[in-house]
Amino acid sequence: MMVLKPHANKYVDWLIITGVTCGMIYAGFSSTEFSGSRPVLVIATIAAIVINILRVIPIKKLTINRSTSILIIFYVYFLLKSIVDTGNFNFIINHTIGPTGGLFVFYLIGITAAGILREIIKARLMSGASYGFNVYYFLFLSFIFFVVGSLYMQNTGKMNVELFILDEQRNDYQKIGDYISMSHVLISYVFFYGLNYAISRYFAVVAIAFYAGISVILLLLSQLYRSNSGAAFVLFVFIYTVIMVNYKPRSFVIKKIFKLITVISILILSLYYVITQIFHIDLLALRIFADQGYSHNSQGSVESRVDLLKYYYYQLEYNPLFGNVIVDRLTTGEGTFAHSLFLSIQTHLGFFGLSLFVVYLYYLFKDNRFKYRDNSLSVFTVDYLYKKGMVVLVLVMSTAWAFFTWPPLWFTIAISYGIGSLSKNVYSGNLISTSKYSEASLRVSAHQKVIT
Repeated sequence: MMVLKPHANKYVDWLIITGVTCGMIYAGFSSTEFSGSRPVLVIATIAAIVINILRVIPIKKLTINRSTSILIIFYVYFLLKSIVDTGNFNFIINHTIGPTGGLFVFYLIGITAAGILREIIKARLMSGASYGFNVYYFLFLSFIFFVVGSLYMQNTGKMNVELFILDEQRNDYQKIGDYISMSHVLISYVFFYGLNYAISRYFAVVAIAFYAGISVILLLLSQLYRSNSGAAFVLFVFIYTVIMVNYKPRSFVIKKIFKLITVISILILSLYYVITQIFHIDLLALRIFADQGYSHNSQGSVESRVDLLKYYYYQLEYNPLFGNVIVDRLTTGEGTFAHSLFLSIQTHLGFFGLSLFVVYLYYLFKDNRFKYRDNSLSVFTVDYLYKKGMVVLVLVMSTAWAFFTWPPLWFTIAISYGIGSLSKNVYSGNLISTSKYSEASLRVSAHQKVIT
């Protein structure tokens, strides 16, 4: 039987992670001139799944932890509810493995991408040299910058003369925003791990410049296609990531607060300068600031979401214990559900479904607690805090404006805790824990030479 050795084929790993990222970026534009790009994401994901399976084959013992077990129960419950409540095959496909709202498929993509990224980082930490990693790292950032830059340039000629939106009115702007958000999460993780684990401080400025450029372009693309949630998502994740790459666990609280304020201020001023002076865009022309101006017959994004909350009680009354996956259609009208993670779970899956999800989150964080307090492992403390903070940030955003099947939520959870703990047991992770490599330890001394 063919077995893929750990840390082998790093070239293939980088190629796959680049393919998944590019496929994710272009897949959102599948109804435009990039309609042939979705197979890129499919092929890259399948390749990642195959490679992850080959790496799992030699492991003698696999253990599914509590959070994963509860998540499986939650998914099965949602699937059974969809079958019982609708009996509609298309509904079930769209909300499980569909390209716009499939819980299963985006969690799967996140887990497989996390497995590949974990192998890239472990290969770097288990070897003494960083030259090869740095080369692939900058090739990745520069290529993604070229991809998003080309995509932006191809759309600038279609802009509205008054507002920063496309003249073409599209109904799939939410899908585009979701794919932009997920691709940005993946890019952010590659960027973060490059700076946190291997990249030389002398190249950090160049890496940050690439990452900032990619983030700004993705933000502008989401605005061109009328996605406020995509723009807000990219902005918040960008600010959070840059803060975390400058975070030091052992510094004083006052120093941390001062540094936090300084970094945020610099980021805001830099973004303002780049958008207004380099891209020559009037901020008031962005849809996120001029929502009423671009469509006088519709409410703004925030106002419309607040207005939908008035239907929450009527939908909850329908079946408080188990809910109904099409409760909005049966009560107040299709699409009138609360755009909020926990409220939408409560109305559509009932208190039982909400309890399952809350218990899942509890064990998700508990199963992934950081257990090392040694100064030499401070880099892993930042790793742990970044992943936990990323999930919390996306949970807050999904609570503010998203339905519980929101793809960026499940993708972010999967890639955050699918990456696993890069601590003494470098093969531990959220999905499985292994016994074969439990004695493997990081070459912390070699690693410290790179980061200090």
